[in-house]
Amino acid sequence: MTAEQGMCEIWGAVCPDCGPEDYELIVAEAVTKLAANALSRTIDIVFDGPPAPKAGRFVEVEDELGRSVDVGKWVERPDGYWALRIRIPLESPE
Repeated sequence: MTAEQGMCEIWGAVCPDCGPEDYELIVAEAVTKLAANALSRTIDIVFDGPPAPKAGRFVEVEDELGRSVDVGKWVERPDGYWALRIRIPLESPE
């Protein structure tokens, strides 16, 4: 089985209307998704218990490898609550 035949067989299970003429598009989409997964980063906001009426307390913020990360700063709000303020960068127009 060639790589093209294998890709068409795999993709056929997901997209029955796709054929050999869609091979380049299928490969490009698969490579794009793999690259996006490899380049994406995650953070975990860690609590010592699950959401509940008596919810868990904040522990720390970690990266995907479990390392502590500084993602923002604690801010006391006028309403008496505290917030972990995390800046979200604006996406540049293409």
